Amino acid sequence: MWMNKKLALALSLGVFAACGGDDDGGSSVETMSNPAQASATVTQMNSFNTAFANADGPSAAFAAYSIGGSASSIVAPAAEGQQARVTGPAFASPEGCVCDESGCTFTDCGDEAGTWVINGSINKSGDTYTFDYTMAFDQVGFQWDWATEGELTISATLIDGTMSSDGDGVYDDGMGNSYESSWSWDLTANDIGLDGTGCATSGSMDASVDYSGSVNGQDYSYSGEATVEFGPTCGAAQ
Repeated sequence: MWMNKKLALALSLGVFAACGGDDDGGSSVETMSNPAQASATVTQMNSFNTAFANADGPSAAFAAYSIGGSASSIVAPAAEGQQARVTGPAFASPEGCVCDESGCTFTDCGDEAGTWVINGSINKSGDTYTFDYTMAFDQVGFQWDWATEGELTISATLIDGTMSSDGDGVYDDGMGNSYESSWSWDLTANDIGLDGTGCATSGSMDASVDYSGSVNGQDYSYSGEATVEFGPTCGAAQ
């Protein structure tokens, strides 16, 4: 089952912020932490665990993508700017998105038009998943490629482990504006305790981002790190 939805493409797909430059034609943007995105990342990890349990390869691919979308936004630019948006993904080739009790294998798992493609694997041992996959997005004006790896323990009561991703991409809006970007993000889940609904009520998440890009030849960048603590009640994150 697949949903097409508008997704704000953060670091995993590039944030294009139109920032004022200094005399050297570049700028560095201040960052801020976003605890709500840390909570969303926990939700996406739970969604992946559920999709895997149901042997639903396409949904597992979507959930893996969504983990990165949330994780890359835990630390975000403090200044508002232009943000690229696209519709997707819709991994509509189930034969290339296969999960069983030992893991998921993605072989050109994507939509029929080839807009979204994921290749690689997510292996499972007990409650521990090992992530090692690449994703590519190619649509009119957008071209991005990135790789994700990590090892996470995800159970009904606990999430613990690490995950990271890096990539680069270009965007042309068709109106004479061009954008280039490269990015990386890392997260560490520190004994995140879950209640009966899968909501984080204890533990913490460390996150960091490193981003650089150019808008019509003007360079800009941002980087930062944050720790978000969960609990003691569901929805509490700071």
